[in-house]
Amino acid sequence: EEMALEENYGITLSLENITTTGATIKCEQSGGEATGELETGSWYIVERWTQMDGWKEVETVIDKQQVGWISEAYMILEDSTSEWEVNWEWLYGELPVGKYRIGKQIMDWRAPGDYDTVLYYAEFELRD
Repeated sequence: EEMALEENYGITLSLENITTTGATIKCEQSGGEATGELETGSWYIVERWTQMDGWKEVETVIDKQQVGWISEAYMILEDSTSEWEVNWEWLYGELPVGKYRIGKQIMDWRAPGDYDTVLYYAEFELRD
């Protein structure tokens, strides 16, 4: 497992209500060493595991150039649980059976132009 993160924001991501086209991302914050405000945006990535390639982003159903992520920021409060609904059908279509993970960028925001970003993942499996 690659968990060599220099920054520890006390974030745990997990998934609920998983279907082939979406899920609810649950983000729990507890402890950690953030130096500013924790936030995240609308962006996410879904990757699939294969023995041959390891983790690789799922093929998108639309042109990568056409993906417009909203630049809004969602605050992540201390010792709180946040939930975000994600429907990836527009981006990845329906996912076949397999082992996946979804990644969210969590930002430690101190001031404009002064922030760190860490990518956190939650793994999930789609079975028959």
